[in-house]
Amino acid sequence: METIVKGMCNTCSLGCERDIHIKNGRVIRTSPKKEHKLTNFFGTCHTPATAATDGWVYSEDRVLKPLQKVGDKWREVTWHHAMDFIAQKLEATKAEYGPRSLAVYCGPTLFNTHMDRIARRFCDAYGTPNFASSESFCYFGLLIGHSLTVGAYMLPNFEGNRCYIVWGKGLVKDFAPSAITKTTVSKVRERSEKLIVVDPRKTDLAEAADIHVQLKPGSDAALALGLLNVVITQELYDKDFVAQWTVGFDHLVEHVRLYPPARVAQMTWVPAQTIIDCALMYAENKPSIIDQGTVAASINDTQASRALAILTAITGNWDIPGGNTYTELPPLDDLRIHERLAPETAIGADYPLYHQYVFTPQTVATPWLDAMRYGNPYPLKALIVHAANPMMTWPNAKKLEEGLRNLDLFVAIELFMTETSKLADIILPGVTSFERRSIKAYNDFGLPLVSLAEQAIEPLGECLNDWVIWMKLAKRLGMAEYFPWKSDDELFEAILKPSRISLAQLIENPGGIFYAPREFRRYLKRGFTTPSGKVEIFSDTMKCAGYDPLPTYHEEQEPEEYPFILMTGVRSDPFWHARGRRIPQIREKLPYPLLQINHQTASKIGVENGDAVRIQSPLGCIQAKARLSSAIDPRVVSLPHGWAEANACTLISDRDVDPVTGMPALRKVFCRLSKGDYDNKEGE
Repeated sequence: METIVKGMCNTCSLGCERDIHIKNGRVIRTSPKKEHKLTNFFGTCHTPATAATDGWVYSEDRVLKPLQKVGDKWREVTWHHAMDFIAQKLEATKAEYGPRSLAVYCGPTLFNTHMDRIARRFCDAYGTPNFASSESFCYFGLLIGHSLTVGAYMLPNFEGNRCYIVWGKGLVKDFAPSAITKTTVSKVRERSEKLIVVDPRKTDLAEAADIHVQLKPGSDAALALGLLNVVITQELYDKDFVAQWTVGFDHLVEHVRLYPPARVAQMTWVPAQTIIDCALMYAENKPSIIDQGTVAASINDTQASRALAILTAITGNWDIPGGNTYTELPPLDDLRIHERLAPETAIGADYPLYHQYVFTPQTVATPWLDAMRYGNPYPLKALIVHAANPMMTWPNAKKLEEGLRNLDLFVAIELFMTETSKLADIILPGVTSFERRSIKAYNDFGLPLVSLAEQAIEPLGECLNDWVIWMKLAKRLGMAEYFPWKSDDELFEAILKPSRISLAQLIENPGGIFYAPREFRRYLKRGFTTPSGKVEIFSDTMKCAGYDPLPTYHEEQEPEEYPFILMTGVRSDPFWHARGRRIPQIREKLPYPLLQINHQTASKIGVENGDAVRIQSPLGCIQAKARLSSAIDPRVVSLPHGWAEANACTLISDRDVDPVTGMPALRKVFCRLSKGDYDNKEGE
């Protein structure tokens, strides 16, 4: 007999709630949960991974027992042995180097759930400030730039938009975050409203746009400043709002004179008339939204996000239906031990605005590479990585591997033997989202919503619920007093307590519960959550920290010996970041990495479709199969990350970082190209 459990899919970072279909104690398929508010708002994805449970939950490659590396071989050990080994190593490391010699890193599927709260609490109890998450290489740059300007993370509101800008947001056809964008685009087109796509590649979405702004990778800040120039010089801004609710507008008027369309065209490769048309279309068709992805992941990341937040605010598109707005943070207990926090001692403390403006205090992970490899500013000697694959997602993979091998202890809490976990001393088998209960908040996707996903099946093998792993380790280290919960119910009630939402209410409402009403123009009552209470066009916070107080574009020197720009970080169907490649049903759809390269460029280096291309940066060299395309500029090539066979992270520097956040330039790598070592036409 088939039964249905109200569970969650963790294939991507969104964490959509799904109906999990069970037969004879086994997951046989999943389907959209009709009660879930996210599904009702945006529709659902059609990811093959939600159907590929045999290749994921029941994969032959899953780690089902604790593993310890002995020499170059792995052996199965008991949980008791694994915990004793880890605890002894952590105690020895703490005694020799102090508690901050431990770092903990969590992956995106844990974000805004109960599990990252437990991991952070473990750090507090142990005494280390060195906690980071995958957001170090994702959207926290946006969040910080927006927060410095309007006091909140700027989210699109999809209600009656007349103009929709999709800026730097590559879509993966089958996944939920892309489904949100595609649903909105469909509605915009049905209403015959305006669509602008800002992307260095001519994607399917760009083909459907009224204006495709095909810019130079990493030049987003310059483009945004060019749009501001047009809006201000043509007086298309909301004069009343600017006069009452902004500080520093007069400085901006003078500043954007440096960015006329003709000059910005040289910086961005975008024709001056296109810049003008884009600014007019956005400013003259209110309400308008900017749906911003990780626009640059470059040295100008924060400034690009600041400029876009200012553009939104001065055109009157801030916190209105159909414009950009924000949601209330979930009133949930973060479980931090606040009297034990010491962020000023963290590695990465020299990026103080990162710590100050992210949702929950943490550090940026990029400086950890020096701490592991060289002991600078002090040694990191122990690392626990939970549900993440840094070898496929961090910059400078060679240096990272050297740093990992330099640790006294490296623990991976994982499902599989990934490129990262194979370097660990101990692998602890966690569970899939079907094998645990979860509390999830959706504020980072624009909904003030919290929900409960039920456990669908018992953990396979000897796998343990992830929060229980942390609790057991804490008790081995004498920190039991900080982990008093004996069950999911007790833990969840503790997290929910500030919200006045009970666990029973979440169980009774499988679609989730809204913890705050939708409210617009809240600044009329409360002002902005900035030091001035207004939109900070000129930021004294930035000035005092030693940064440009107005959004400024800094051009990078382009080395002659590396004449091409490699875009990395681009997602490729049917994968999500580094996930899915070990699932046969998914891997067969795209069995190898493909480099998108213009026909002209391919001809110059003697490459045909399917041939190998050698891509070299100052840090290293990789190969991928050529996919010839007219959709990309001849000066640019594009390679998705997440491929062990062609690891783009090998080419990315950990030195080229945004000066405000320390986040690396993942989307723009100077490289040179040549024909590779093999000649294989399978890529045609």
